[in-house]
Amino acid sequence: MRLVTSFITATFLAMGVIAMPAQEAGHAHLALREVRPSTAEGVPSSVSAQPLASVVGKAPATTATKAGGKQFLAYWSIWHAPNQAPTQTQLKGVTHLVLSFLHVQGASGTWTTGWPAAQNTFDMSMIRTIQDQKIKVIIGVGGWNLDECFRPASKDETSRASFAKAVVDFVKMNNLDGIDLDWEYPVWNGAGYKLPADSPNARPRDDSDGPNFVALAKELRTQLTALSKQTNKEMTLSLAVPARHEDMLAYQVSETVKGLDEQVDWWAMMTYDFLNRRDSITKHHAGATVIKDSIEMYGDKFGIDRSKLLMGFPMYSKYFPIVPGCQAPYLDCKMGVVYEDPDTGLDKGNSGVVIFNAAIAGQDGTLAQQRANEWLSVNSTDHRDLAKKASAYVDGNNTFWTWLSKEDMYDSCKSYRDSLRGIFVWSINQDDGGPNGGTHFDALQRCLSDQ
Repeated sequence: MRLVTSFITATFLAMGVIAMPAQEAGHAHLALREVRPSTAEGVPSSVSAQPLASVVGKAPATTATKAGGKQFLAYWSIWHAPNQAPTQTQLKGVTHLVLSFLHVQGASGTWTTGWPAAQNTFDMSMIRTIQDQKIKVIIGVGGWNLDECFRPASKDETSRASFAKAVVDFVKMNNLDGIDLDWEYPVWNGAGYKLPADSPNARPRDDSDGPNFVALAKELRTQLTALSKQTNKEMTLSLAVPARHEDMLAYQVSETVKGLDEQVDWWAMMTYDFLNRRDSITKHHAGATVIKDSIEMYGDKFGIDRSKLLMGFPMYSKYFPIVPGCQAPYLDCKMGVVYEDPDTGLDKGNSGVVIFNAAIAGQDGTLAQQRANEWLSVNSTDHRDLAKKASAYVDGNNTFWTWLSKEDMYDSCKSYRDSLRGIFVWSINQDDGGPNGGTHFDALQRCLSDQ
């Protein structure tokens, strides 16, 4: 889950608890201050390039499971616990694991990919061990601040073909099972949405992103299908999409949604970060009301079959210092603090994220440890909003906290489990038990196994 730095240096930032931009903790969410990726996290800055190989082909997307299915997808932020693969306890019930994120850089006909193993994170033996447990291992591409490749990659036929080749070759080289795309966000509202035009990371509004994204998805599907035929192995293609309506500009166009839906196996609705640093009124950032809203948008308004929708659960809380006077239930209060530079859109470091895994949360310095300690104090008392299946609180320092307790996760999951394809988490290594999983993971595992 940053400030927008260069595409390369912003690569995988160190995630933890920092005062990270409240907005971004979306996929790569959680990082402390803004230095970083998808929504904010810590990523190793240098990643080695890999050789490429070619593939050709074309085919339709694979069929989705029925609604009420038990798909359990977990994102794995590779820059946390870098030498430790997910444990069997963490992987209990998981059907798909997304390594987040692949670093793709270049331009037009030349793209290179960086493999996390260059940072002693994952290697082939780890992948095989996970796959031996009947878990599909997928590579995630994009994430907050790491999605800057998508606009140039999708702009024309040459770029689309070379980009797809680089990523699909990476899948082939590492014997992976698919690709998950996390463009935050096509058309507008990403990390570089206000940067001056001469900035390499500037991403002004461009409505051609929508149809170009469809064309890129088609090219990726074509090359994945060719690889599938070569290897006799099913390959998946999926999307991670936002919960905030302001970030859904590309998906407001029916032709874009229809075109993407024809190519992908599922849509992972990031039903969290519904509140971010660009907001002015307090609300829950996740929970049942956010899930309901996303289902209504993607399912009812945009017309995506619910059997292709996953709901997401964040393993972190978000905090925002606000003006005094907010009373229980702490919602609809004026925030009154500037969290984002009004001219550049960059994070000012006044808000952030605290992940549930204390071993990671306090590893990023004094401020991170301070926020982690504050969070432990807040979380020691029940602050549940039972109707909305989410928790919120304003502490003595006038800091607004929003998160999901284990009970919130279980109840939200049970409420919508039977009408959707399944669930996912960001991220598997951020729950309070670390390698032992944790209470929130346990709640979600029970949700999927209970009748």
